Amino acid sequence: MAARVERRMIEVEGATIEVFLTGTESPAVCQSHTFVGTLPEPMPDGQFPWPWDGSIRGLVSVNPRGVGNSSARNGPSDFTLRQHLDDLEAVRQQLGVARWVFWGSSGGGVLAQAYALALPQALSGLIIMSAGPSGPRVGADTTSRLSPHNPQYRDEMARLAADPLRERRQAILASVEPRFRDAAWLRLREGVWVFFYAGQPLAVTGENERVWASMEEAFTFEVWDRLHEIVLPTLVVAGRLDDAIPIAHSALVHTGIAQSEFVVLAESGHAYPDPESADGVQLRLAIERFLGRLQEA
Repeated sequence: MAARVERRMIEVEGATIEVFLTGTESPAVCQSHTFVGTLPEPMPDGQFPWPWDGSIRGLVSVNPRGVGNSSARNGPSDFTLRQHLDDLEAVRQQLGVARWVFWGSSGGGVLAQAYALALPQALSGLIIMSAGPSGPRVGADTTSRLSPHNPQYRDEMARLAADPLRERRQAILASVEPRFRDAAWLRLREGVWVFFYAGQPLAVTGENERVWASMEEAFTFEVWDRLHEIVLPTLVVAGRLDDAIPIAHSALVHTGIAQSEFVVLAESGHAYPDPESADGVQLRLAIERFLGRLQEA
């Protein structure tokens, strides 16, 4: 079913936010991520794949500051989860949506948990994919490729720790100011950096300014002992083969939220599955059932 995807530029305090939508019908569903856009590229025939094919009529994608045609990020406050949530709220109110379902994957899944804890009155439900409730726990998990304790980084981390000149290699990109005391990014090798916080290595990532700034807060994010405060209907989705956020971390989200259901995609990793694959069909059906139940409630 073809759908018209509308693009709007919405003014919020201090910025202009790029928004794509297929409508605001109930239950409206908002997608956003901490450092990437969420609108997929159209297929060769010009149509968008699910869920932008019209299956969800009230789908809204919000590009955060610094992504797409939204305003550039100008300082540390623009990288915070709180600023992102304030912008989402300004967009929701200007669209006239009373409450919406927030759908976040990976960094967006962290944002979803923060949203539910800070502004539950704005939400009718959550879809949380490929995300855990504790950045430090992911950073300590040797099976995660984002962990500096993963075996692939072990020798490099040992050399870095032993190097008395390591402070000379501290490299905060000129346009990204550190938002945390004692925070530093150190280079392991070409294109690979490790985030240190209070002297402890927390995360490994590539050389990308937006990722760095967003991961700082994501990997100091810790809400696993507050998940019981989330009383919204929640769908938690995990890829069994996810090597970034291993499935055990998604399971913590599920067990911590009383009104949650857990869906495991057997052949998927951290990325969204192909819409035509068995996992893609399973994901679509799970989300459609979840939204259907919310609409009936």
